[in-house]
Amino acid sequence: MTPRQVTVMTMVSMAGLGLVGGVLGLPLGVAAYHVVIPVTEHAAQLASPSRMLDVWHPGVMTSVALAGVAIAVLGAVLPARTAARQTIARVLHTE
Repeated sequence: MTPRQVTVMTMVSMAGLGLVGGVLGLPLGVAAYHVVIPVTEHAAQLASPSRMLDVWHPGVMTSVALAGVAIAVLGAVLPARTAARQTIARVLHTE
C-alpha cells in the first residue's frame, strides 16, 4: 500500500468506529439522562417542568454524532501518517 492508502484506510476505519460509537452511545446517554435527572430531582426534593427533560432534539443528536466522527478522524490523522511513513521491516518488528 502507498502511504496515502495507509492514511486513508486508517482514517476511514476510525470514522466507522466513531459512527458506531455515536449510534450506540447517544441513545444510551439520552436514556441515562432520562433516568438520572428524575432520580436526582426526587433525591433533592425538587420539581422541574417536563420541558427540562426535552433537551435532545434530532438535529442536535445528528450534529453530536457527526462531531464524534470528525473527532475520531482527526485523532487518527497523526498516527496514520506516522504509520504510513514507516518501513515494512519496522512495522513488522513493532507488531
